[in-house]
Amino acid sequence: MSPAKKLQSEGFSLEAHLRHDELVSFILPWLSLKHRVIRIFFAFNVLFLLLLIAVIINFMLKPNGALGAAFSHFAFGCALTILLIPVHEYIHGIAYRFCGADKVSYKANWKKMYFMAMADGFITGKKQFLLVGLAPFILISLILLFLATQFGLLIGIMLLSTLFVHAGMCAGDFALISFFDAARDREVVTYDDVGNQETFFYSRPKPLNLDSFNDRKI
Repeated sequence: MSPAKKLQSEGFSLEAHLRHDELVSFILPWLSLKHRVIRIFFAFNVLFLLLLIAVIINFMLKPNGALGAAFSHFAFGCALTILLIPVHEYIHGIAYRFCGADKVSYKANWKKMYFMAMADGFITGKKQFLLVGLAPFILISLILLFLATQFGLLIGIMLLSTLFVHAGMCAGDFALISFFDAARDREVVTYDDVGNQETFFYSRPKPLNLDSFNDRKI
């Protein structure tokens, strides 16, 4: 039985349909600051930026602090983020497998600048999607923050630059999490159709909490 038929038999109906070549246009509306998930995302980005600026200022105040050295390490740290792209997606894949997916595949579209880890036909709920979506952001951020404390200020500038740029590149993950969060009144699940390069979102109403309802005074 196909994932769509399985979900329909359980009372789910189609919530949204995403073609992978339309990923960017799909997620853009969900990057609005009116969504609490995106406000948290931007708060982390501002925090990382302020931390980077503080380390740069600290370096510049040193007797040997040179603007050129600070800028070159900043630029190298930004470029280093490209090497993290496959690592980022592989962490998504590990998280999918942890949730129970048998097969994970990857896609890179350099022209439209999007990258994906996909679990063909594997139905993922909100809690599982939170794990899959947040795993690279949390793991890579913690590692870079730790490493930045283990070396000198110049290496710290480089690593914190990588941290800041990588955090910004997680916008798509946070946008999709925002999509789930906006549907708190419904149970939302998703699955990938790798062959057709599509992702489907299905939803159904959450069961009524009768205990809470019966406690109300009429």
